[in-house]
Amino acid sequence: MNEELKTCPFCRESVEVNDYTGSPAGCHLLLHKCKIAGVIKIEGYSRSAVEEAWNTRPSEWVSVDEKSAPTWVDEDSNESEPVIVNSKMWGVQAAKFCWWKGKGTWYSFMTQDWLDDVTDWQELPLPPERIEK
Repeated sequence: MNEELKTCPFCRESVEVNDYTGSPAGCHLLLHKCKIAGVIKIEGYSRSAVEEAWNTRPSEWVSVDEKSAPTWVDEDSNESEPVIVNSKMWGVQAAKFCWWKGKGTWYSFMTQDWLDDVTDWQELPLPPERIEK
C-alpha cells in the first residue's frame, strides 16, 4: 500500500484496496460495505489512483465525545477558529469553541447564542488556491 487509507467517514471502519489487475476488470478496487451509507465503490487503473481518490476529501466530523478541540485562534486565546458544528436543535452551522466561566462551550454565529447540544464538529475547508495570471 502506497499510503495509509483513511477510515470510512460514515462508520469509521477501516477499508482496503483489492487487486483485480489479473482479472477481466484489470484494475484495483476499493469496495467497502458501510453500515451507514451502504456500498462504497471506487475503481481505478492503479492502486495509487484508488488510494488518492479515497483519501482526497474535506475534513471529517469529530464527535464531541472524543474530547478534542478545534485549533485555537492563538496561544493566549480562549476561543477557537470558526468551525462547522452539528447542533441537535439548530442543525449544521458555523460556530466557535470557547472557554467560558471555567468550562468549554460552543458559540453559534447564526443564533448569536451559546449551544449546549453540539454532537459533532469539523474544521472549515481551506479556500481554493488562487492562480495568479
